[in-house]
Amino acid sequence: MHNAKRIIQTDGIVSDGKRIFRAVTQQCGFDWWILVHTLWTALCGGDYEGRISLPKVLKQMAVHHEAVVVAKENGQWNGQMIKSGCLYVPIPGRRLCIQFPNKACLFGDEVCGLYVNRGTSRWPGYATVINFEDSQYLILIPDVLADYGFLVEPLAICQHTIRTAIELRLLNQDRVAVVGLGVLGLLTAAELVDMGIEVVGYDIYATGPRRDAFDMLGPMATFVESEPNSIKANAGQYPLVIEIAGGQKSLVDAVSLVEMGGTVLAVGIPMCENVVSPHKDIVVKGVTVKGIVSADRLDYMQAVCALRLWLHTRPDLLEKLVTHRIRYEDFEKALAIDPKDRIKVALAFN
Repeated sequence: MHNAKRIIQTDGIVSDGKRIFRAVTQQCGFDWWILVHTLWTALCGGDYEGRISLPKVLKQMAVHHEAVVVAKENGQWNGQMIKSGCLYVPIPGRRLCIQFPNKACLFGDEVCGLYVNRGTSRWPGYATVINFEDSQYLILIPDVLADYGFLVEPLAICQHTIRTAIELRLLNQDRVAVVGLGVLGLLTAAELVDMGIEVVGYDIYATGPRRDAFDMLGPMATFVESEPNSIKANAGQYPLVIEIAGGQKSLVDAVSLVEMGGTVLAVGIPMCENVVSPHKDIVVKGVTVKGIVSADRLDYMQAVCALRLWLHTRPDLLEKLVTHRIRYEDFEKALAIDPKDRIKVALAFN
């Protein structure tokens, strides 16, 4: 375990690619990694899809990458001081090997698998009470975000999406279509509305918490149910469509909705669905499709600022977005929630 000298035992949720269960597990870290205690972790759509319905396809996907932690030690990285007692959100991503540059860590092969989410030392699927974190993956958040900090990661991806649209000069038009109103879609729609841009949201659930949250965005946000007749009636209406549902069907819908020569920003990794490929329409309509799946440190810092602002301007929306808060010991209850009844499910570790 080349130079991984720190080892602790901690309770947590483990996935082996076939099932999810609670276990006391070993955590390993390097000398300069920071010991942290998890306060909250949230489940994303990929956690549900990848770990439950597609375990063999996405067995390296890890829960626990949307998290709020409190540092238990002091540390530093590139001039940034990590202070014990302060709150942080970790940036997910692969940690390159220290011993073998530009390769996935061999230490990970033995201890945490090839997919080293959050830059940590755990196996895929670990959601642990105590953990080690590399300081370079930690973003400071104010204490007032303790109960909502796990939204920083999805909001950072939204920030990246909007920044991409701005760089491509795509936000000059009056309306933007957002396909898929899960937490990513709702956060993106809220950001666009705050920028004075009209949003037309498409979703498969005409009722439920998603619709309720979207309606809270005000008159600049219009809801349309994602059913064939409505998609056909609005085909070719939007210069920019943000596809954020993560499915091939939603990508087909997005390509249908975008105008000739328009742009589709596809956020996330499409799941396998038995539907017709949108490739023909992309070619015929001359559509530009750009994929977005991550965010950088600047996006995270902007997300922290936006989330803190929403605590004052949109507190009801934030409360609506977190539909369930469940103790991590009862994680099976979280996995059993029907998609139409949940937006963001958070697990409490504190």
